[in-house]
This record gives sequence, C-alpha cells and structure tokens, in this order.
Amino acid sequence: VRDDYKNDKALLHCAHASESIALCLYMMKGSPADIHHALDTTAAIYARLQVASPTLSLVRHAARTAILSSEIFSHMLSEHMDAASAALIRGSSATDPKLSGLGICSAVFLERAAYCDLQARNPKFRKYGFRMVMAGHVYSLLGYEPHAARCYSCARAVYANSRWHHVDDHITGTLAKQLVGLALPQQAIALLLTRIGSGRHAKGQQLTLLAEFYDLVSEYLQDHSAVGISNFHVMESGGQSAKVLLIKALVIPAIHDPSVVVFAPANALALDDVAASQPGRDKLDWKQQLEYLLMKEERIEHVATTSAQSSWLDLSVSSAAALQLPLLLRGGKKHKHATDPSPVYMVGEAVYVEFTVKNPLAVEVVLKQLHLFGSVQGSSNSSSSCSTSIDFPVSQDEMGTAVVTVDRQDIALPPHAEAVVRLSVVPHDVGVVRIQGVRWALNAHVHGEHTFDLPGMLLQDSLESRATRARAPNTTLVCDIQPAMPWLGVSFTRDGNPLPTPLTCLEGEVLTLDLHVANKGSYALSHLTLVCSSWLYVVEGAAAGGDDDDAVVTSRVVGASGHVTTLPTLTLNPNESKSFKVHCSSRTLGPQHVRFLFRYANTDNSTRRVVPVEFEIEVLKGLTVSHAIHPSYNDITEYVLALSVRRKCNMVHDGDNEDDLSLGFVYLM
Repeated sequence: VRDDYKNDKALLHCAHASESIALCLYMMKGSPADIHHALDTTAAIYARLQVASPTLSLVRHAARTAILSSEIFSHMLSEHMDAASAALIRGSSATDPKLSGLGICSAVFLERAAYCDLQARNPKFRKYGFRMVMAGHVYSLLGYEPHAARCYSCARAVYANSRWHHVDDHITGTLAKQLVGLALPQQAIALLLTRIGSGRHAKGQQLTLLAEFYDLVSEYLQDHSAVGISNFHVMESGGQSAKVLLIKALVIPAIHDPSVVVFAPANALALDDVAASQPGRDKLDWKQQLEYLLMKEERIEHVATTSAQSSWLDLSVSSAAALQLPLLLRGGKKHKHATDPSPVYMVGEAVYVEFTVKNPLAVEVVLKQLHLFGSVQGSSNSSSSCSTSIDFPVSQDEMGTAVVTVDRQDIALPPHAEAVVRLSVVPHDVGVVRIQGVRWALNAHVHGEHTFDLPGMLLQDSLESRATRARAPNTTLVCDIQPAMPWLGVSFTRDGNPLPTPLTCLEGEVLTLDLHVANKGSYALSHLTLVCSSWLYVVEGAAAGGDDDDAVVTSRVVGASGHVTTLPTLTLNPNESKSFKVHCSSRTLGPQHVRFLFRYANTDNSTRRVVPVEFEIEVLKGLTVSHAIHPSYNDITEYVLALSVRRKCNMVHDGDNEDDLSLGFVYLM
C-alpha cells in the first residue's frame, strides 16, 4: 500500500502508511533497522510537505511522529537513545513556537531529547546541558518562566565548576534574572554571588556585577516578604530602623580556615608590643630550656633542704632520672602522643585570633567593622549574673554589663591581595568564650559572615575510628577564661638609657644594669623568679619603702648553679614598679644572646606565668698589661719602667683570626 501511495504522489497517505509499518514492526519485535528506516521516511515526507505548504495539520502529524519515534527508540536498547534524541530534535524544529497550541511542543521535545542524551550508553552531559538551555530559552519566549528556570537550573549543574566559564556565566546570569521575575530574590542574589566570587571576570565586568548585586539587595530589603534561604538573614541595624542583609559564607573575601591561630598575649608588655609579637612565641627552644633549668634547680633546692644525706655538690651533677625529672627532648621533638599545652586565658586580657584573608576580585574591596562573633557562658562562681550562654558582640548580662569587649577593624584589600588579620576579644568575667567566626560589612546593605571550620585530630583508638576517619572535637576556638592575673612588664637599662644592640663588654668585666619591673595588671604580683644561664649575675636588693628589715626586698639564689634567683619578699601592687641593680659578667668571648626568663604568680601562688626577655651582647677580650724594670745605663740613680699593653679580640665566628694591638711605654724614674 505504501508503494502505491508513493507512485500516486499521495505523500501524506504514504507517510501515514510508513508510520503504521514502524508501529507494527515494533509490536512484532522486528528489525530495528527497518523500524528506523520507516520512521525516517515518515519524518522526511512531513518535512517536505511542510516546506511546500505549511499547515497546522502537518505540524500535528510531525509532532505525533516525533513522540512515537522517541517512545519506540527509548524502549529499545540503550544504543538507540541517540535515534530517539534525533527524532525529538526533528520534531522540535517542525513545531514553530509561534504557533498557538503546539508552540510549547518544541520546548517539550528539546527537554525530552536532553534526557535521552543523558540516558544513552555513553551519557552526553554537555549535549544534555546545551539542549536544556535551548528548552529553557523556548519556555522563556512562550512565557513559561518556572519551566524555563527549571531547565536552566539543570543545565547549570552540568557547566558549574567546569572549564566552560562563559557558558556558566551566561546560564547563571539568565537564571538570576528569571528568579527575580519569579519573586525569588534571595536565590537570585545567591547565584550572583557565585558569579562574582569566582574572580574570573575583568575589572569592568566585576564592577558591573557588584553594582547589580548591590541594587538587587537594596530592592529586596524594601520588601523581604519573599521566601528566604537559610544562609540569608535580614537584621535591624542602627537607630533609624535600617535593614541589612547578613549573608553567611560570603565569598568576599575568601578566608583560609587552616590559617586560623588562637593565642594569648606572649608577654606582659604594653598592648602594642603584644600585638606586634608573633604567635607561637611560647614554643621557642631556649625558653623551654630555661623552664627546664628552673624546674631542675627548684628540685635540687627541695631535695637538699629536706634530706640531710644529700649534698649540694652531688645534686648539682645528678642526672634527670636521679632527680625524678622528665626528659627534655631537643630539636623540637616530642612524644607521638604528647600534645601542646593549652594556652591560658585570663580575665581582662585579650584573646587574639589570627587568620588569612584573600581578595578574589580584580577591584579593591573595603571591609568595615571586621570583628569576631561567638558566645560566652559564665561559670557558676562568676561574679556576674551571666549563667547562661550569651552571644557577642551584642553581649550583656542581666544587669546590662558588657561581658566581652570586641575589637573592630576596617581593612582595605587591593585586587587579588592577601592579608593577615588579627582580631581580639577581651573577656570581663570568668567563664567559657566560644569563638565561632568573623563578621564584616561589605557596604551599607550587605554584611558577611564566615564560620571557622577547624577539623580535629584523627582518632586512632579503634579500627572503626580509623576506617571512618573519625576526628576528635577541635577545642582551639573554645577559651576557658581564668581569674585575673597580674601583668608583668620587664625592661633593662644602663645608666638610664636603653641597651644598645649589641651591648659591648669585656671578658670578665662586671656590668651593672638596671632591672625595671612593673605590675600593669589589676591584681598584686609576687613570687618573682629570674632564670639566666648565659651570664653570671647577682641581683642587688632594693628598699621597699619602709625603715625596718622587712621593708627591704632581698634576693636569694635557688639551686646549686647560681642561675636561678628569687625575690621572695617582693610584692607589686597594681600600677606599682620597682628597680633593681643587676651585676653581671660573661666568660664567653664573641657575640651571643643573653636570655632571661621571669616567672611570677599571684599572691596565693595558684597561677604562674613567665615572661621571656632576650638581647644581644658582644664580649671582647680584655687588656693584657706586662711591665719590666731595668737600671738606667746613663745614670745609676735612674730606673727604666717599660709597660706593654695588648688587646686581643677573638671572635667565635672568625675562628683563629685575632686582632693584636701592642703598645709600649717607657718611663724614666
């Protein structure tokens, strides 16, 4: 019958017959090649007839053939998915979107063809994304914005985080505009942020994107009744009912979580000096050695005074095992199960948090009011009524008293620049401060928030923990605030002037330095102890302001080596300072570092802290004077006195190089 229709030039009836033949072959499980040939013949006839005389009936026939072909090929083996996709594409081209009633068939066929490409034996992801974009475009032309947004969202999942940046930018920008039209401004803002935060655009384009982003946020804040997402919060700011949008995980700027360091002040100097010091100062090798020396000398003192059978000489040469001391591991090594001691945080002293930020954009970014946020919980024996958890920076207890003081900074990041930011919080009461992250203001309407994510140590206690790579909780950002401590400030001077760098002295020369100690805290300071193994030194006592013997601050040597000196009668009240004379001498030639360690405590000696002090010296060899007396050859009543002065400077780093200076003097007597 098909051939008869073809010979009679009845092409429409011939197409109907070919379509029926394909359907019969499919139901009888015929040859896929014959089915494919029959359907292709039908589609070709409809296409030829539509070019000759386009009518609505031909569009309906072509659409029916496309649906039938796709269903037949999709229910066969997976290698025929390409044929199903091709049939749908032909059907979409035959259905003009401008035709009423059947215009939407073009978009539906394109979307169905995309799914056929995805279900093929070798999935074609990029072809799927491309055809979803085409379907979304047709939906948008027909006014079906929700379907258009759905297609663009599916396409974006293919091109996001790929090398096809321009395609991703086009899809993201188009989808953001559609979401605005669908009354979903927060989702549109989130899409714009992903495009801005990529940092792959030129400077002018980034400025345009930022302006569009700020305008969209400003419009949203005027009426924020739309459905929101969890990362966006509208807050009140200022006293004029101004509203700002707080965006969690804002990508401007990028914050590197592994660079987060939390530390307490490294010494008891002024706050400016503390802020300029580097974190990790407590891990210096020489400081650990002096602490170990202090512990050893105190152990020798204790054993010698409590046991009558132990002599000072024997104890001074005793091993660490004999003194029951832990071994000091050199070279920064420690036991595999050992952990660093947790830092000590005190009331009224700053807790510093340091981290690295990076500007991913090609334009300058100004961050205003950069500050930490978290929560604080007072202890049961706290002086305030802060018994429950209170969030900061808006942190006041029930009495309206500030619980913590938060440091706020404004920084400007040049294009593609990195910077190290150091922020601080000062607790005013005993408790637990939990630092969660950092917040900042990007402009008047946009505020950002970043929550620190610090992974804990991998657990090795069981096979299950190793298999699941379970981690212990990281307590770096949890600060246990202890009661207030005194605040020791230490400085050395000579004749009222600061020490030069380096300080020059002669071998065996006795220098007299002025030691100034001050309590800059709010509690009394006592139990001051000095440790120094670089010099031979003696601390001269000073008057404490009274006339009796108890008013004199005396020094006492602890241990057997003379390296440790304590001032047992010294007590410094808040804002009180004292000066001592330190007589010191060096027996080692050449440049060297003199290191002191000052340990102090509160009045009841319950909590102790240390302050390291270091300065450079250069020790020169002293003068050697020799003389000789001989009778004068000219006059028997005269004698000749010959003096020879020699100075030898032997540097440690110069090896055997010596600077000899000999002077001769002759006197007649």
